[in-house]
Amino acid sequence: PSIAMVWEIWPFFLGILLFNSLTYILGRTFIAHRRPLLLFFQYVVSTVRLPLLYPLVFLGGLGIFYAAGLSSLIAAIFSLIVALSFVRLSFGIQGKVFRDMFRFSSANYVSNLFSDTPDLVLPLIVLAILGPVAAAQYYIAFAIATLIMVIPDALGTSYFVEGSYGSGDPRREAIRALLAGALV
Repeated sequence: PSIAMVWEIWPFFLGILLFNSLTYILGRTFIAHRRPLLLFFQYVVSTVRLPLLYPLVFLGGLGIFYAAGLSSLIAAIFSLIVALSFVRLSFGIQGKVFRDMFRFSSANYVSNLFSDTPDLVLPLIVLAILGPVAAAQYYIAFAIATLIMVIPDALGTSYFVEGSYGSGDPRREAIRALLAGALV
């Protein structure tokens, strides 16, 4: 009952989902084009949700949703502008490619859903049990931790991309990624 306010803003919530999805897809575009620095900048832009919490504090717990939504919108716009500078869009569907991508993507989607669910549900649980102040404190701590964890995630993703391109010695690259991650 204490989070019933979320049901009143369901269109905004759907917008957050849309912008997060767009940001995620464009981030993977940066990776596929071997531009991990752009993904890092995308993550940095998305942390604008922290300063957005202050002007939205008068909304209570709902301010967290609005900060997340505005942050998603800003990151999506940034990512789209940057991606369009080096990606050419073309519209068309090739049956076999579509089927192969759909199988892989749907399995990947389900896997990511299980992986991301705790991060998405935990703030709601904190809000429902402990209230908006505790939820805001949790959200700030989580946002800071996310910013810190971007570095090892980016290193692992870069290792994956370089391995996909078949460049370099995989063992040496894995050791370099692990050492760099350990330094963080």
